[in-house]
Amino acid sequence: MKRTVLEVGLAAVAGWCALVLPVILDPNRQRHRAAFLPFMRDAVEGIQVYSLGRLFGVGLLLGLIGRAPILMLGLASIATFPLWSAIDLVMRSDAHNLLPIEWFFYLVYGFIATAGVSVGRVALKYWHGLGNAKPEKP
Repeated sequence: MKRTVLEVGLAAVAGWCALVLPVILDPNRQRHRAAFLPFMRDAVEGIQVYSLGRLFGVGLLLGLIGRAPILMLGLASIATFPLWSAIDLVMRSDAHNLLPIEWFFYLVYGFIATAGVSVGRVALKYWHGLGNAKPEKP
């Protein structure tokens, strides 16, 4: 149980780092207004294909090192985004007028990370299977 909680927390932090840190560190980013953590909105508005590639990579690493359920790790890696949008919505009600569509995209991002976790688990099983292979008798 403790390991699962740790892995879910690690997934949330790693997913956040994969999507938000590059935006924060970019001095030329487009800055958006938000009531709560404007850099999160910058990250949401600035998601690119390579951002999703980083998210897949995070999922892959989580699949290789984690034991928690695949779906749990994948969705935890994007959990900070719907949490941010809910808090921002409460703090400023005129934002997020397309909330269901926004959260649908977060779900899609979570499934991208889940695909990465799945590939990591399959690779791990394959790798362990190679070590257990019995040599053929002549």
